[in-house]
Amino acid sequence: LHVDDGPVQKDDGFLDLSAMFKAKYQQQEKLGEGGFGCVYAGYRKEDNLPVAIKHIKIDEELFFHEDSDGLKIPMEVAVLRKLGAGSEQHSASIDLLDWYVVDEELILVLERPMPAVDLFDYI
Repeated sequence: LHVDDGPVQKDDGFLDLSAMFKAKYQQQEKLGEGGFGCVYAGYRKEDNLPVAIKHIKIDEELFFHEDSDGLKIPMEVAVLRKLGAGSEQHSASIDLLDWYVVDEELILVLERPMPAVDLFDYI
């Protein structure tokens, strides 16, 4: 496995984390697609943990939140972190495991309980 020298600062102020993402996760088949992006099945290479990998295109409609350290993070990341911090061990919410900005995309790595079902199918 070849990993480059690490994250590289890009012109838009984000780090290029593609090598780090690829070293840690294996992306598999597409699970679904929505108005903001696509979700893929995958697993964490370290322990074969099933994950859902959500790709969201970064555009002018993506909102950002400035955290207490002055860092600007995507609003969806801020909300998922807040939900995860306040959740109980057996919460109904899906936990955010990791996130990356790669090639003008926000990539969210979320837990994928097995078996899982699409929200619209569940409803």
